Amino acid sequence: MLGDLRYALRQLRKAPTFTATAVLTLALGIGGLAKLFGAPMGWQVVAFAACAALAAVLLFGLLPALRMARRGRPVQLQGSAHQVLNDQRGRRVRQVLVVVETALSVTLVIGAGLLIHSFLLLRTMPLGFNPDGVLTGQITLPPAYADAQQAEFSDAVLRRVATMPNVEVAATATALPVGDTPQHNPFSIEGRPWQPYGANRVPQFMNDQAVNADYFRAMQIPLRWGRLFNDGDRTGSEPVVIVNETMVRGFWPDEDPIGKHILQGAPRPGAPWLTVVGVVGDVRSGGASADVVPEFYTPFSQMPGASLALVLRTKIGDAAGVLNEARTAVAAVDAKIPLHDVATYEEILASELGPRRYEMLLLVSFGGLALLLAAVGLYGGVVSYSVAQRTQEIGLRMAFGANESDVMTLVLRQALLLTCCGLVAGMAMAVVLRQTLAAVLFGVRFLDLPVYAVVATTLLVVALAAAYLPARRAASVEPMEALRAE
Repeated sequence: MLGDLRYALRQLRKAPTFTATAVLTLALGIGGLAKLFGAPMGWQVVAFAACAALAAVLLFGLLPALRMARRGRPVQLQGSAHQVLNDQRGRRVRQVLVVVETALSVTLVIGAGLLIHSFLLLRTMPLGFNPDGVLTGQITLPPAYADAQQAEFSDAVLRRVATMPNVEVAATATALPVGDTPQHNPFSIEGRPWQPYGANRVPQFMNDQAVNADYFRAMQIPLRWGRLFNDGDRTGSEPVVIVNETMVRGFWPDEDPIGKHILQGAPRPGAPWLTVVGVVGDVRSGGASADVVPEFYTPFSQMPGASLALVLRTKIGDAAGVLNEARTAVAAVDAKIPLHDVATYEEILASELGPRRYEMLLLVSFGGLALLLAAVGLYGGVVSYSVAQRTQEIGLRMAFGANESDVMTLVLRQALLLTCCGLVAGMAMAVVLRQTLAAVLFGVRFLDLPVYAVVATTLLVVALAAAYLPARRAASVEPMEALRAE
């Protein structure tokens, strides 16, 4: 037994596992692998990877090597019937393994396909505003700035930024859609009791932000009814508010919302009712996958804030140059207040989709590797080996009149039969495990027929490609040479 083990270890050192690992390490390195998806590389990850690699080598390398070691020793077979029985058992085991491998790869590829479909839907989901060409930066005012000073600071910055040559529209807001976490605060409607939901299951909770008059032009949010804010909406004038279409659909479905009175929170002494002066289009403030909720927009001059975002709709040009000019404009108003967290809106949206992109790339990588392994197993473990074992049978068939197409059909039929079994089993496993992906799928039914059709077609093409070379080799067998072979 000790001699068999030494022989097996010598075979393992010749295996391609070590070469592949060395090549991958030299090509990427541990740091490169860690940066592939931005994941941290801790000792727990390294330890787990080392244990998994060792277990894989022992499981898939040592056992076959020991079997090879025993076969390399002179052993007296009991008879041809015993050898045929062992070959049949080995063939069945290989076929079962290939079916299982194919089923697992189908499950992974279906999951990857569903995530790709969901991600593409997220990328194309209308947000209610146009992010192209929009630059943003955050401003945090110190506590020394009172409400009136906050509004004056905002106006002073906007006057300077508006003169920049590459800026079309400049605005400020206390919160940005997608970039900031939406608030879900209750609101009151004059003359109505508070209730959890209005019509069409619209919740009586809202997301609010204070904006200046040009905010809707800067974000290209369309006006539906009424008017936008103007210079007359300032401190001391009538408190006004602009709402979105979802609020109208939920609480005034058959009424004119202009002139209605609403209030943030519950009615209380000193809290004035806000008059609705306009209705704008819906915005997905929580991101592409979030539901649209009622929105409040109040004039920044009436409800200013210490934290505000600068929004710049720019012409086609140098974004870095525009942001440098914006920093200079802010510093000209108050040199102690920086413009920080500057970004384009494309960067904000990309950051919001980052976790889903990571999940998609990870599952696509695993699915692609599993599909490749299934093809290799089908080619080397079943079809190619079966052709080598059935050389005499194939020669006999051709001697009795079978042509090349008949032989190729015979070999391809075997590969397709195993593939179809794995395909059916994999789809059944995907349906059983549908709840695993339900939390991260957006806009996609799990039984998404186009995805299933693409996966089935891809797998069948891969199976035919893996079986084509063995089939051609079987069809090229010379009948007389095959019959003379032992």
